[in-house]
Amino acid sequence: MSLCDILVHVDRAKTFDKRMAAAVNLAREHNAHLIGLGVNPPLPVAAYGVGPLPGTLMDSLNQQATEELEAAGTLFRKAAEAAGLPASTEWRAADDTVFDALSLHGRYADLTIVSQDDPDGDPTSYPNLGADLALSSGRPIMIVPYIGAGPTIGKKILLSWDGGREAGRAMHDALPLLEEADVVHVLLVEPRGLGDDPGADVARHLARHGVKVQVTVRDGSGLDAAQEMLNFVSDQAIDLMVMGCYGHSRLREAVFGGVTKTILNEMTIPVLLAH
Repeated sequence: MSLCDILVHVDRAKTFDKRMAAAVNLAREHNAHLIGLGVNPPLPVAAYGVGPLPGTLMDSLNQQATEELEAAGTLFRKAAEAAGLPASTEWRAADDTVFDALSLHGRYADLTIVSQDDPDGDPTSYPNLGADLALSSGRPIMIVPYIGAGPTIGKKILLSWDGGREAGRAMHDALPLLEEADVVHVLLVEPRGLGDDPGADVARHLARHGVKVQVTVRDGSGLDAAQEMLNFVSDQAIDLMVMGCYGHSRLREAVFGGVTKTILNEMTIPVLLAH
């Protein structure tokens, strides 16, 4: 298996350079087609408590949005050319919300790349975008830390495993990366219901795919699962975490499990989420 096409969200946020660098890294490593998607979201048709916006203001806002999208496209093309990828890249523009556009286009890609929420970023940007996409798009989402990724992504992978549906989905969605890794650490924290040798079944399955697997079982010892995972990342110099996204989305208001929320807040390496 391999990654054939990768979708990256393109905007003019200060996190774009880090996100694009990670996308280029993976596209080059897997010889994948890289798609940049810029989004022109719908404009408000009325101001709260004021009524319809004047036509001249709407024209000005439309012109500004068009210029922003063109600038994003230029940014993507220049970054791709600088990385030596112009022949294997594609620019797309969508008139939609960021969430809907990435959800739709992401269904035609092997992986979608977005950024972690930046605490010092634009307050109007879409919060929890990566996790929302994982819950709703049906495809794996890689979230790049706002501080950026390291020089490698996917050489040393941590697969968080509890035997659940979400973990199984994440594992199989990540197989193109797992198969190419130098080592995949399968981490189980306080496993329950997985037999006398927890981790043995998943290790055998991955080994049949040619994955180099090491299983680690932690009893928790006073730490919750998220902190065990974050400590393991630091101790083992992990450069990619793969995990199921635990939560649900109702009326577009996503509610995430405690582990997912903690990891997304405190992550220092890229995280691949699937649901």
